[in-house]
Amino acid sequence: MKKFVAILFSIFLYTGTAFANDKIALMYNIIPDDDSKKNSVIDSNVQKKLSFKLYQNQETIYFNDKEVVVTNGKFDIDISNLTGKQEIKFTNAQKEEATFTYYISDKSGLVKGYMLENKQAYVKTVDNTKILYTAKDAAKMNYISKLITNMPTETKVNLKEMKLLPVNHSSGAAGITDYNKVTLYNLSTYTDKEIQRIVTHEIAHTWAHELRKNKVIDYSYSDFGTAVKVDNNYVTNYSKNSLSEDFADSIASYLADSVSFAKKFPARADYISTLL
Repeated sequence: MKKFVAILFSIFLYTGTAFANDKIALMYNIIPDDDSKKNSVIDSNVQKKLSFKLYQNQETIYFNDKEVVVTNGKFDIDISNLTGKQEIKFTNAQKEEATFTYYISDKSGLVKGYMLENKQAYVKTVDNTKILYTAKDAAKMNYISKLITNMPTETKVNLKEMKLLPVNHSSGAAGITDYNKVTLYNLSTYTDKEIQRIVTHEIAHTWAHELRKNKVIDYSYSDFGTAVKVDNNYVTNYSKNSLSEDFADSIASYLADSVSFAKKFPARADYISTLL
């Protein structure tokens, strides 16, 4: 048994040394150093470069057959003159290749080659939030942009991307939140008042993730739950589903009309005011 353990330990030392000394492949050495990951959409009106970093700094990188200037393991690529689908390809002295695919918009926001539910996609950035949409929702973009712009800074700090899909969700949901990304469905079929509630409700979910990460609230919404019990009523029928949905509905209603909200739900209003 001791001999077997000794053999395993020797193998571990050998492989560990090999990995420590071997140079990793170029495709693993170059890492996008911003929100622009593989297959990302770039809004050319706000982003003029792509930033990368090296996992291992001891390597010479080439782009378009020219050596890339790497400073402290980081480098940028100018994309100010690029539009449409772009294959950003890097090489090294060993002729290895690493390719990253991006879809870069033109000045109008059109992202040639990038589709949303088989429809041509457009992009617009509002308060650091990238919004992807199609012609079906174009008429609502100004209203949605104003909604986001006018929301308190705290509430949208975790919002990075919003997609407006021109189809219904299979569940009938108007919106779904995945941490810092919001997807909205068939928004053009709703009234402005309905859109206000849908958009702010989903953004409130992204804010809740940030609040939990910073331990301002817990996963059980304990303090907010206390306020709900004090108010002893529901903001909407949908808010009955969970404290998470009650929180999002409360934020949406509070931002729409804080005075009226405070009259109906004073405990919730007091709690929300402490967060803003």
